[in-house]
Amino acid sequence: FKQPQFKPVSVPMQVVTLWAVQNGYFDDVDVDDLKATQEAIGEYMTDRKAEIIKKISDSGKLDDALEAELKGALDEYKAANK
Repeated sequence: FKQPQFKPVSVPMQVVTLWAVQNGYFDDVDVDDLKATQEAIGEYMTDRKAEIIKKISDSGKLDDALEAELKGALDEYKAANK
């Protein structure tokens, strides 16, 4: 995933994206749809799960509890966007 020029992706959103990739949340996404899916997940996390983004930003790490919250949020996103 390449960041657009003059529109950098925040570190917490990079963490979300990388975690999602490592844990299979993009496995069923067509290559042509990867960027749109990444953006949609970013919007979902920013609009509906901002507290998770804030926790990642504040703590600078993913502990087990925060990772469970992130997994729940991404599971919820995937269920709503099949």
